[in-house]
Amino acid sequence: MNEDLSEIEIQRDVFREKLTQQMISDENNQFIKQIHQWEKKSIENIQQTTNDCRQGIVQTENEYFHRIDNKLTDLTKQLKYV
Repeated sequence: MNEDLSEIEIQRDVFREKLTQQMISDENNQFIKQIHQWEKKSIENIQQTTNDCRQGIVQTENEYFHRIDNKLTDLTKQLKYV
């Protein structure tokens, strides 16, 4: 009977160890998935921000060059009348 009890305890310990390993593995997988999702979302946010910045710079440059062109046109007209 002691041998049977000892064998049961050994099997219980093995089962407990496997269960613990599985729990840790599942938790780590969940954390890794969350980290991957966070990384992906962060990259998307950075890309969106950089695209917005680029568009803002292009728009500002276009407006600036348009104003300069208008001023040059006005100056040219004024010089013709002088």
